[in-house]
Amino acid sequence: MAKESGQKDVLSLKSVIGFSGNVASGLHYTPCGRFVAFPLGSVVVLKALSSKKHFFLDAGIDKKVSCVAISKDGSYIATGHETPAAFKSEVVVWNLKKAIECISNDVLRSEDCIVHILTQHHKQVQALDFSVDGQYLTSLGGQDDNDLVVWDIGKGIAICGSPAANDLTRCVKWLNQRNDRFVTCGNCHLRVWQICFRTQKLHPVDVCMGSMRRIMQCLCISADDSFAFTGNKTGEVIKFNIERDDIKNFNEQEVHRPSLNCYNKERFSKGVRAVACVVNPTTGNTNVIAGSGDGTVHILNPKLQPIPTHAAKLHGAVTSIALHPDGKSFMAGTGLSQRYSVDVSTFTPELRETCHFGEIHDVKFPQKSSEIFVTASEQDIRVWSAVYNTELLRINVPNLTCYAIDITPSGGSIVSAWSDGKIRSFFPESGKLQFMIPDAHNDAVSSLAINNRDGGNESLWHLVSGGKDGRVRVWKINAKHQTMVH
Repeated sequence: MAKESGQKDVLSLKSVIGFSGNVASGLHYTPCGRFVAFPLGSVVVLKALSSKKHFFLDAGIDKKVSCVAISKDGSYIATGHETPAAFKSEVVVWNLKKAIECISNDVLRSEDCIVHILTQHHKQVQALDFSVDGQYLTSLGGQDDNDLVVWDIGKGIAICGSPAANDLTRCVKWLNQRNDRFVTCGNCHLRVWQICFRTQKLHPVDVCMGSMRRIMQCLCISADDSFAFTGNKTGEVIKFNIERDDIKNFNEQEVHRPSLNCYNKERFSKGVRAVACVVNPTTGNTNVIAGSGDGTVHILNPKLQPIPTHAAKLHGAVTSIALHPDGKSFMAGTGLSQRYSVDVSTFTPELRETCHFGEIHDVKFPQKSSEIFVTASEQDIRVWSAVYNTELLRINVPNLTCYAIDITPSGGSIVSAWSDGKIRSFFPESGKLQFMIPDAHNDAVSSLAINNRDGGNESLWHLVSGGKDGRVRVWKINAKHQTMVH
């Protein structure tokens, strides 16, 4: 219904349970440290850590968020999206300070926080990063684009652009003390770029890597801009000297050229997916936090040797490491959509948020309660508290997908439909298997509904199931056996 002011009534967002953990470096703290931003499908969620309030940054774009960046001064947040190959992908720049004010004032409209919607890349925006002063934004296209574009945030226009490299480029990071240089890395290359604002051109210098060939998939730069650290698919963290000369004529001799410094000898399993620089407050040295594909998080010293006392194991591949502005802790996101808080001194992980990592196929509330609900997704069923937004129970069935769930009127059984053609029932308190109907359908069981036709008789009830084979079947369920009626 429309109001007298012409605006439409909007449902108030109470809470959010979700996190797109597969987005590389998608988890971020705001510079003030009081909020955390993370992607969720086609939107970005801004969460207040103290009040637990959520705010959707939704530009009305129904395409998945592929990357997120926050300016170092806390003025802007940028999101990149992915589209079908025939269309251009959007880069949305938001006013972060205004979004934080909206959270404080319980304002729901995020459209008022949009600063620019920029379009240049095809299919996907691979990575984004702001300059140190927040005046410029660099966007990197995906595999089908692979172009670099530098944007003027104040004017919302492109200053210059260039192909990123001959091979796929995966990451881009601005230097911390200069607003005219940034670094990119990808398949078998790392380049240090400098912008000539007078001619509006980009000038890259390739790092001399010798005979080393690595696919680099994450990047961070030390606070003094002396070194860049990359993580690669073979499980190594590589340290590069990134000092280079200013822009010269082609016939002038180079004095400083970026080069490979060192790399760790003990490789991480399943590759290094996320890296972050952290300064040791005692020695002042720059250490590196590295997250691997097997869920291991390590701190490496300046010589890239792992510190044995600073290691932790998380659930899922580590895809994001967001260092808190005070440098005493960091937040890690995994590919299984888990978010952990880790204290740097003790290195003890604490699970902060958890959710499904795949598509949610069904949601059910019990008939006699609105305080809990059950969800069905890939490989598991979860029971949630609607009051505290926390997970109460997880029922794992590996390598299978649950398409539908229902709860008996008494609440004594959670009945579920699975991709292997079986119907499984679980106890809601313990999650243990109550009974299973094998070969309920030739293909996956896609839907089901409970019908208690016998009134108060809780031990005898009927179940209707539908399968992807197009058949509907009726089952008679009692305490000891299950029989197909139709």
